[in-house]
Amino acid sequence: MRPMNRTGVLRSVLLAALVATTVGTLLLPTGPVFACSCVPPEPPPTAFAQAKAVFVGTVTGITGQGLAPSLVELVRRWLSPSSPHAFYGRRVSVRVTDSWKGVTTANVELQTGYSSADCGYDFIVGNQYVIYAYQGQASLETNICRRTIDVASGASDLQYLQTLPKLGLTAAPSTPPLPLLFLSLGLLGGILLLTVWARRRQLSKR
Repeated sequence: MRPMNRTGVLRSVLLAALVATTVGTLLLPTGPVFACSCVPPEPPPTAFAQAKAVFVGTVTGITGQGLAPSLVELVRRWLSPSSPHAFYGRRVSVRVTDSWKGVTTANVELQTGYSSADCGYDFIVGNQYVIYAYQGQASLETNICRRTIDVASGASDLQYLQTLPKLGLTAAPSTPPLPLLFLSLGLLGGILLLTVWARRRQLSKR
């Protein structure tokens, strides 16, 4: 076989680099596939009627903040162009102060996009918000196209909401501390072993 000259080697390297770059661009985009475009939000009465849940609460935690969408989520978005916001990845935990619609627990979790590029609302832990949420595929969701707003800037929303009856809030079921759970399991196991031992001893005396 005739050896390849330097020009041929260089062309092969450049061609391989071009193919790798093209494939990488198609499969691993650096940002969300869809840009966000919103119309001005509806006034409070209309937004309230359209929302699945409307409440005021303080953000207590955010998971997925600062992360890029996963390859699986990007492929799903590519396959579902009519619903670019269907796979939000940031989960926001909220301690509810007042609720007027859709939420009756003192704590709730909702989802939003990663950034404003995919319409994600930029929540900040510790801040209080008036949240207008809608029902997503797995949980409540919100985005920058809704009337969701920081309480400090939501005077008109609060003025309208205060004219409506509030929903009662119930505490979420508490989870027993881990040491107490282990202690309970250990005590139950000890009682079971003691019962088996006593039964065997009783049978051996017969």
